[in-house]
Amino acid sequence: MTGADHPGTVLASTLTGLGMSQAELARRTGLTTKHLNRIINGHQLYSPEVAVRLGEATLVHPAVWWGLASWWMLQEAVQGHVLAHGEDPTHMHDAHPDHDDG
Repeated sequence: MTGADHPGTVLASTLTGLGMSQAELARRTGLTTKHLNRIINGHQLYSPEVAVRLGEATLVHPAVWWGLASWWMLQEAVQGHVLAHGEDPTHMHDAHPDHDDG
């Protein structure tokens, strides 16, 4: 994957900037440190509900957290499509049934 950091990397940087530990974030969000550690280490994404909790705990709007996660998921889907179909993602077009390639 190129062009974007995993949302967990961004979360780790945010915590560093805030001087907040994973344990403190867990306390503020009601999530386990294990759950947060899996996100931070890039092994797991999070739901919109968790994005809201992260927003409340970090004072970064939940739309930012959800945008990072949804962008990551979209990039994973594009990459999977490219690998499965051998297409260049920069030339992917609208799959609308009325689309005419000719």
